[in-house]
Amino acid sequence: MGHFRRWTIAGLTALGLVHAGGCSAGIPIGAVISETGAAASYGRSVRKGLDLAVEEINSGGGFEGKAFEIVYRDDETDPMKGQQAVADLISEFDVGLIIGAVSSSVTLAIAPMCEQDGVVLLSPTASAPQLTDAGSYIFRNYPSDVLEGTAMARFARDLGVERLALFAVDNEFGEGLKRVFAPEFESRFRAIVATIDFQEGQAAGLGGRIAALADARPDGIYVVGYIDDVASIVRQVRDAGLESVVLATSSTNAVDLVEKIGAAAENVVLPRSSSFDSESDDPAVQAFVATYREKYGEDPDDFAARGYDAAKLLLIAMQQGGSAHPDAVKTGLSGIDDYHGASGRVALDEHGDAVQYPRLYVIRQGREIPYDRFKEEGGSFDLPRS
Repeated sequence: MGHFRRWTIAGLTALGLVHAGGCSAGIPIGAVISETGAAASYGRSVRKGLDLAVEEINSGGGFEGKAFEIVYRDDETDPMKGQQAVADLISEFDVGLIIGAVSSSVTLAIAPMCEQDGVVLLSPTASAPQLTDAGSYIFRNYPSDVLEGTAMARFARDLGVERLALFAVDNEFGEGLKRVFAPEFESRFRAIVATIDFQEGQAAGLGGRIAALADARPDGIYVVGYIDDVASIVRQVRDAGLESVVLATSSTNAVDLVEKIGAAAENVVLPRSSSFDSESDDPAVQAFVATYREKYGEDPDDFAARGYDAAKLLLIAMQQGGSAHPDAVKTGLSGIDDYHGASGRVALDEHGDAVQYPRLYVIRQGREIPYDRFKEEGGSFDLPRS
């Protein structure tokens, strides 16, 4: 049994959650979001989507007349900061529900705390395979890297890649994808000829090791990291004259990559963990995009859609569980098997994982297009051979 406690009137008053006229207090929900640090660009999108969903939920009467009240904490993409944020949210604000974190490393660090205290944790973007076994209070509306890593390894195989260099950020995100990708890719005919680990924010110092890759003759390069490091590695790979096909992860946003490195991003292959498309004809997606554009003056990305869906999923879980208590929300989330939201159809399996298979996209003339369309338009990859 968890240690979730009811809010005291004093605590609610301190947050301004007790409304005049004796109306009932809102529902406090913690949000541990990377607003600074390596995952800040994703965190900003998640928060925008989350804020938009909460506005819609509250304008529609909230849950049983009670508004969602979000208490934000910045984890700085630092596991220890994330743990401090969760400790603060539980001890000072007594939250029973937390949305977060953005990065896998922070989510893995805070999951045991939430599990121990019976606090529901719903991550909109964490993908580390280890989260599958993190506990019965731990959920995510983002698929495990097991699906993505397997899909990317099979794509590399089908493409004919025989010698691959693997770059991976030295944290749970990088380690998780390495563990999935490598055994699925390697065989007696295919090899990972170089594995280069790097610290977050330190990819700019890999110039010497990238130049040395010429001797390894990779025809494929797989880059696992956050956007600034991915951009730095791809730029250095192209500057070194390597013509290898470059594969990235769903954490890489094509718009940001093109903005940072221009033409060097051409032909980079990206998986998308959802079918989110701002130009989709799906009514749920159209409604989300329209209100997002009106509020922020820009198009949403997949991470904004994930943040938006996280809040909506909590509301559905409350409705299905009949209460905002974490035990009821846990039960409600466990029963979600066909939610159609901004990021596409989401089902949560028995481990609390989202079941969504990735689609592949290619950066072509500065834009991200589906791989199938890339092929239909005559696109191909000429792999360098030794």
